[in-house]
Amino acid sequence: CLVGSEMCIRDRADPGRGHGRGRLSSADNAIPDAARHRTPERAVAVYAGASRMMRLAFYAPLKPPNHPVPSGDRTMAQGLIAALTRIGSAVTLASTLRSRDGAGSRAAQTQIFTDAKAEIDRLIPEGHRQGWQAWITYHNYYKAPDLIGPTVARTLGIPYLQIESTRARKRLAGPWADFATAAEAAADAAAVIFYVTARDGETLHRDAPSQQHLIHFCLLYTSPSPRDKRQS
Repeated sequence: CLVGSEMCIRDRADPGRGHGRGRLSSADNAIPDAARHRTPERAVAVYAGASRMMRLAFYAPLKPPNHPVPSGDRTMAQGLIAALTRIGSAVTLASTLRSRDGAGSRAAQTQIFTDAKAEIDRLIPEGHRQGWQAWITYHNYYKAPDLIGPTVARTLGIPYLQIESTRARKRLAGPWADFATAAEAAADAAAVIFYVTARDGETLHRDAPSQQHLIHFCLLYTSPSPRDKRQS
């Protein structure tokens, strides 16, 4: 769990890395400022332009954090929400729609696209009502693309950010072609992508749009504080 842990952002502004490859630039004022914060949740706050409490929409298309079956993905989603909440953000689980298709079924994908459209129609007025200031998606990839966040964020006029997104352009043909295309489009739409592994970073940097920012963060697990122990 990320509660009781620290996160660090390893990328910093690098004059040799320009926007053309989606890397950080020392000429940019907003993202290097965000990168100087030790936690990605604070970097999100700085990027979105608010030091006060933020109202955030959170979505995990692979498995929602309230899913009854334990998994590493569920634990990560829960930990991210906990970390964002600990710094004073108001986090709303925007949707529990699972977009995952593990079998490459065209019929299943068609139904998921239909369900996602209904969620978009529901969430746009909900986002206006709650005053969301940014949308965060955890784990967008070709078997479980974010079919909701980019459209909702664009319509609401708020930043769209991803955590642990992956690219797999070789999947643009085959049984997951439509889902892979949607996952690539969602990655393209993100203003910022936080990634965990160097392997993910290779393709993210390679295929990044010119104005996208990529931030590599690692998880440094430490002993829980006394307060965390009391709350657990």
